[in-house]
Amino acid sequence: MADLAALLDVPFSLILVVLVVLDVIFVFVILFVERDNPTRVLHWLLILIYEPFLGAILFLFFHQDYRRKRRQFEQKARADIEMLERYLRERVPLRTGSGAASPTIESATSRGAMSSTSGTVFEYGELARLASRADPHAVLAGNNRVRLFVDGNEKFQSLLADLRAAKEHIHLEYYILRNDALAKEIVETISAKAKAGVQVRLLLDALGGRAMRKLEPLLAGSGVKLAYFFPRVSRFNYRNHRKIAVIDGRIGYCGGYNIGEEYLGRGPLGYWRDCAVRVQGPGVEQLQIRFMQDWAFASREQATDPSPYLQAVPQNSSAML
Repeated sequence: MADLAALLDVPFSLILVVLVVLDVIFVFVILFVERDNPTRVLHWLLILIYEPFLGAILFLFFHQDYRRKRRQFEQKARADIEMLERYLRERVPLRTGSGAASPTIESATSRGAMSSTSGTVFEYGELARLASRADPHAVLAGNNRVRLFVDGNEKFQSLLADLRAAKEHIHLEYYILRNDALAKEIVETISAKAKAGVQVRLLLDALGGRAMRKLEPLLAGSGVKLAYFFPRVSRFNYRNHRKIAVIDGRIGYCGGYNIGEEYLGRGPLGYWRDCAVRVQGPGVEQLQIRFMQDWAFASREQATDPSPYLQAVPQNSSAML
């Protein structure tokens, strides 16, 4: 029994040795690589010195190369703004023939709460100004037809119907995709549409969408383009939590529902109350632009001209419950 206990202790001892060695390495990394940020250096040194085993584990999973990440996001931000500026220059909003570019929230709200630009009257100036503080490059879009979903079953029934009716392209961007019946139905649907000639792009967060690895065989030979946002799932920060669907550039979805049966009330928590909207009108173009920006970053494809994918037309404004 003593020999068995000794054998069982060997792996644990090795783990401790490895953690100590890593801890020492990480201390040197912090001191000589990241010394340009004294506050971060001090925080990590305290953790690594006073909690060497736990500190090494925390460093492995939560430490970020902030300089590299900052460079990446600065490049992404520049590319995003360039794509948006190109959209503002080239698009004729609401297809009114006016030749004017879609207004940003910042430019429109500077003219007051009741602004009329490109044929659209914006009645919610205060709300628009609040949004402009979060993103001054956001684009105002009116004349949308909107349907609100508060039940996951209704939302996914509607989404699946629109996916099956797609004729030109399907763009899906989600944080979580489970390996369950709902996910399989959606993956099989887009696979069939791609085989029928519809252009399909699927963008998933590498952490939340890791179950997709098991479903990838369902896409074999279909032509579906698949990309993952930040594939290094060992990093818990910098995840992509967006939930966007755009069909043929004319129908868009966004909201809180990921792709999983728990959003249908079949998970351990029971009924799941969330919200999502189905949009028809110029607002779809903003979802499309957002998707194309994220796709260009995650897929490493050359910047795609979004113009061919912008097909939205104005609708009679409404909200249906």
